[in-house]
Amino acid sequence: MSSDHEPRGSLAETLQASRGQTRYITTPIYYASGHAHAGHLYTTLMAQILKDHHRAAGRNVRTLTGMDEHGEKIAEKARAAGLSPQQFVDGLKDEWQQRWKDFGLDFDIFLRTTSDEHKKNVQQIFAHCHAKGDIYFGEHEGRYCVDCEEFLTETQMDPQKNCLIHKRPTEVRKEGNYFFRTTRYRDAIRDLVESGRLTSSRRYAAELLGMLAQLNTDLSVSRPKSRTHWGIELPFDSNHVAYVWFDALPNYVTGVGGLDAARSSPYWHNALHILGKDILKFHGIYWPAMLLSLELPIPKLLVHGWLLQSGEKMSKSLGNVLDLKTIREVLGKDGFVNAVFRLAHLGDDLDLSVSLAIERYNADLANGIGNLLSRSLTLSLKAFGGRFPVFDVEQLQPNEREIFAEAQQAVAQCFVACEEGRLSDSLRASWQVIASLDRYIAQTKPWELVKGPLAEGTDEHAHASRVLGVVCAGLRVVGLLSFPFFPEKTRELLACLGEDLTTTDDLYLRALDFVPADITTRRLSAPPRLFPRKELSPADASAPTEQVATRAASAATKESAPEPAPGLPAISFEHFSKVDVRVGLVEKAEIVEGSDKLIRLEIQLGDIGVRQIFSGIRQWVRPEDLASRKVLVAANLEPRKMRFGVSQGMLLSTEDGDGRVTPVVVSDDIESGSRLV
Repeated sequence: MSSDHEPRGSLAETLQASRGQTRYITTPIYYASGHAHAGHLYTTLMAQILKDHHRAAGRNVRTLTGMDEHGEKIAEKARAAGLSPQQFVDGLKDEWQQRWKDFGLDFDIFLRTTSDEHKKNVQQIFAHCHAKGDIYFGEHEGRYCVDCEEFLTETQMDPQKNCLIHKRPTEVRKEGNYFFRTTRYRDAIRDLVESGRLTSSRRYAAELLGMLAQLNTDLSVSRPKSRTHWGIELPFDSNHVAYVWFDALPNYVTGVGGLDAARSSPYWHNALHILGKDILKFHGIYWPAMLLSLELPIPKLLVHGWLLQSGEKMSKSLGNVLDLKTIREVLGKDGFVNAVFRLAHLGDDLDLSVSLAIERYNADLANGIGNLLSRSLTLSLKAFGGRFPVFDVEQLQPNEREIFAEAQQAVAQCFVACEEGRLSDSLRASWQVIASLDRYIAQTKPWELVKGPLAEGTDEHAHASRVLGVVCAGLRVVGLLSFPFFPEKTRELLACLGEDLTTTDDLYLRALDFVPADITTRRLSAPPRLFPRKELSPADASAPTEQVATRAASAATKESAPEPAPGLPAISFEHFSKVDVRVGLVEKAEIVEGSDKLIRLEIQLGDIGVRQIFSGIRQWVRPEDLASRKVLVAANLEPRKMRFGVSQGMLLSTEDGDGRVTPVVVSDDIESGSRLV
């Protein structure tokens, strides 16, 4: 075994240099007009994942989320509920905080705009900008959307003057308000955008430049109390309250202690705002203009796309949200995280359904990392009695060196991707290692070598130790890299690989070591059932999300008795004994072009050899889900000539009450060709 385990290269140097640095990560403070939904969870999870990423690099991180509690829309909602606005938002506060706890979200600051600290900060900011001459009184007339809390331009409305986002009519309003001189800072903001200092996204930089080109008026930043009293009173005019956005955006400054504290705060100088693309204008034009007026550094913007339902943005006002109860009880946190951060590139929209999320969960987590961990650990425990399989990097074969190099490359890819907010790229880099390990274990077939404990000093022991050691080492690297995404489950994974997670501030540095430094003394433990498969009935796959949640909750508590089997004609034992059922290893599985039902399988049946079997299971199973799995085959059926070739047997499967077909999979420990008796 090589004794050189010190991490090398520029990444290790970068990681060492970054230890102790500060980061400040914020979500928007969410408008307190109703319940949290999948769109809110998407943004908030992004902040949590990035927080855990920075912690894994040894940095000090502070995160902020909260509730935006002022504005005309809140007053309307409270009035309809028969409550005062304060009573209304107080009632929602505990619920929102509990939802984030339900999903294991750990925030340093939960900010409310009704807090005394925030009110004081907003009034100080108003006073500063007013004294500087950036706030003046004037009149404004235009089309106003109550849901957006802003006057809309023609491009933000349809021909009937309905808001394009909220699908509701706008109102003509004319009133005297205070205005902020946004246009004064137009050129400075353009410089920030063009230089990439505001956002690294070319798409959203282009959108901001388009908005700036049309910016010919200043921002109205107050509302008369005669229309709405629910807001922060202006320090220089008691007849006006702050416009909700000029109240909400300063929350980020409140989070670091207020205006004066922000000027010297190491957190404010390393701030990142995460936001959806629908509030880009406020964060990319109005907020930088305010910060330039306040002479504060400008945070970087990380802009993501929308979660869609049937092509429409998820929105409380449209009633098409994927609620958190469904996510928690049907998908689970890991299923949701895997779907949204595997499928959506940063900035892109994602049309998300329950069935799509479960399909990805089963492919990536249950059949991917979960199955690989179970197979490799079971064999390692049998062969080596709980010791980590020891191998020497210098003795690796060419294909094993490729896995080693790919794992090292994945560390750099994951780190850089998370630094840039490209979370989907980080996950893909990790799972590319999983795919390589899957192919490797299918090629090397360690289950054919490991029938029990292997004696040290034998060729079999050395071979199995190298093969299983490479797989376990690769799994360890993936576990360390995916910790920010799946912290609870990867803790379990890493624990059974003997990894000490007392501290998690050096995970990237650890991942650089493909061979753990304590490999000779490290112990393995029995694998947990890391990611159990999830099943979704055809009815649930197409049902409204609230029906799915109701059925899921009912199924979780219902005492169910097995349905009686339908009456089938009895057969004799003699007839049954004529069926030759064998265990087979799926060496190849692929879609049959020209057929919407068939998968072609090549199955190794031990002494019988390899059989080609066509199975009509494509509707329920993906070919990659069967690769390298042990299945049951009826081996002595007469060959059946089909349009695509000859099928030499039948894959045995089960069918549930909803007609869903699942192949019967057996333990990897059972030898190929074994007969069912």
